[in-house]
Amino acid sequence: MKTFKIIFGILILYGAGTEYISASNQLSSYLSPGILIGCLVMIVFAAWLIGSGLSKEKFEIRSVQFLKYFFIAAGGFVVFAFFGLRSFKPEPDIITSNGVKVDIAAFMNGSRNIIPDQKERRQYCTCVVGKLTSDSKITSRFSAQLIKGDIDKIIAELSSSPDFYELEMNECMMPVKNFHWTETVEKSVRENIYNQVKNSELSKTNNIDTYCDCLMLEYKKLPLSQISNSDFYQSEIGLNIDSLCTLKSKLK
Repeated sequence: MKTFKIIFGILILYGAGTEYISASNQLSSYLSPGILIGCLVMIVFAAWLIGSGLSKEKFEIRSVQFLKYFFIAAGGFVVFAFFGLRSFKPEPDIITSNGVKVDIAAFMNGSRNIIPDQKERRQYCTCVVGKLTSDSKITSRFSAQLIKGDIDKIIAELSSSPDFYELEMNECMMPVKNFHWTETVEKSVRENIYNQVKNSELSKTNNIDTYCDCLMLEYKKLPLSQISNSDFYQSEIGLNIDSLCTLKSKLK
């Protein structure tokens, strides 16, 4: 009976840990009160089962001994949740774009913090995939990755190519109204700008790091739809920002 309690307690922790990751990913939040409370109840129950199974004396919840098993159970929950996070893979979401079948599930899941609205996120992901699959060279080179849904890896590899900007993926952001500047996105945009100007004439007369930091600071003040417009950089606002940052980053 005691062995059964211990095994049952461990199974509860395993189920709670993996379900926490799955439910949190679906809600795009790891701090949902309902999920956290449910997990806490499961941890307490598992701690009681494991503690009563291992204890040779009468096991009471209101005791220091229970507190010890509670922390052990909580540690087990964290371990199971960690492995659940590492192995988590969303349900396949296959779309056909330009005659190519692409799984956008991982791309949708990875973009949830940037674009919280699911409808806008799906529109964005579908647009990006459409840009990629419109190029026969890309579909031929990355056919396996497209089927698997490794969109982020494809973009990362293509971003260093001069032809990448011809895809005009920034247009996919234009309809997005609910957008969050995450640290990862800001770093990625800054890196793209830096790569474009690091070997230009500007690098000879200006501090490129200061220039890029200035651009990011100004861009974050504007609506994303405005920045995503292909005409933005030649617009009055775009040119004014560029002039301001060029002046601020001038080498002395």
